[in-house]
Amino acid sequence: MKKLNKIILILIVSLFIPTTIKAYTGTYGMSFNECKAFADIGTLIKDSYEYKSCYRAMCSTTGKWNLGNMVSSSGYRCTNGNATPYTKMTSDGCSKFAGSCQANSGSYCTRVMLVDCNRNKDGSPYNNPNGTTTQTPIGTSKTVTAKTTTATKKTVTRRTGSGTTRQIIPVITKETTSEVTRPTMPTEPPKSGNLNINSITINGTDIKYRNGYDLYTIQLPYGVKDVDIIVDTEDEKTITEIEGAYDMPDEDTTIKVNVIAEDGNSKTITINVTRYTGESKDCTIANIALNDYDLKFDKNNYNYNLRVSRKTKSLYMDIIPSDPLHATVEVLGNSNLGNNSIITINVKAENGDLCTYNIEIKKSSGIWIPVVITVIVLIILVVAGILIYRYIKRSKDMYKYE
Repeated sequence: MKKLNKIILILIVSLFIPTTIKAYTGTYGMSFNECKAFADIGTLIKDSYEYKSCYRAMCSTTGKWNLGNMVSSSGYRCTNGNATPYTKMTSDGCSKFAGSCQANSGSYCTRVMLVDCNRNKDGSPYNNPNGTTTQTPIGTSKTVTAKTTTATKKTVTRRTGSGTTRQIIPVITKETTSEVTRPTMPTEPPKSGNLNINSITINGTDIKYRNGYDLYTIQLPYGVKDVDIIVDTEDEKTITEIEGAYDMPDEDTTIKVNVIAEDGNSKTITINVTRYTGESKDCTIANIALNDYDLKFDKNNYNYNLRVSRKTKSLYMDIIPSDPLHATVEVLGNSNLGNNSIITINVKAENGDLCTYNIEIKKSSGIWIPVVITVIVLIILVVAGILIYRYIKRSKDMYKYE
């Protein structure tokens, strides 16, 4: 009988215990379709939710793993209006893809991130303007000293002829101290806002990305629907989102590369895709960026004059072809630069067409240096002459007086 009662009690208690739901786990080594099916897009979150993302892991030609987000990692929204909720990685199936790797190998992996809409990104409770705070702050405790005051009373006994009476006389208030423990907000290291990119590779070709230049053009033959894009960021915590690189229409289209820093700052790089039949004929340059000088570049202008300092021996240039996937670039004359030297940039298109850009170097004459030296010498001579003249005159006057 007792055993039966115990079984019944266990069954009743189990009815009131919530069933534990197995958390999602990030994995690796899957196809793109499997990865995309696992990921969330456009999710509405009421309280907290395990948000799932799909990544493309690709080994660059330098033997370093790069991760590109294949679906929008910012595609969730809190129903309470919290625009920057608390997030924490709970399962990282992409952690395998770190360190060295075999060039040109790749796979897909997934990550799971806890999104808590009831907390701000620093862990503090979110104060909903349309409601009340729903989460108690999580953090450490801090001991502070609190002062309290107490008033004591002293009983004085006095004897009189008719008997004994009592008189209560208040004594000066006494101040004491005690320790009180109060909760403090959690402290976290500041989140990085680094959006810099080392390189962007499309179908194994480095498009010569330069930070600050965020508009590029690639040319693809008709029929090509997918491209592999690898974004190598300076900060490993920076997230990249690729939009429009898969199932592209067979016409001119646009690819967006969204870069999101750890602190939420972001920027977008636009890659225009133009279609062509046969081999590409584009041999123009989209941009020439110089580290030390400003060159107002126009791809339809093939001749330039650039003034540089006298000590400049060569120029550090980032040359971005209009068709970086197919065009090849050759630079001639960029060493031991002198006045009137010419740097030649030859760009060869896929079909063999050649475009040639020339930059004529003009060096500062530096004639002002000897002029300044001459002026200084003259000033010294004049001052010295005046001092010598005064000394001689003073000497003559002294002898005349004697």
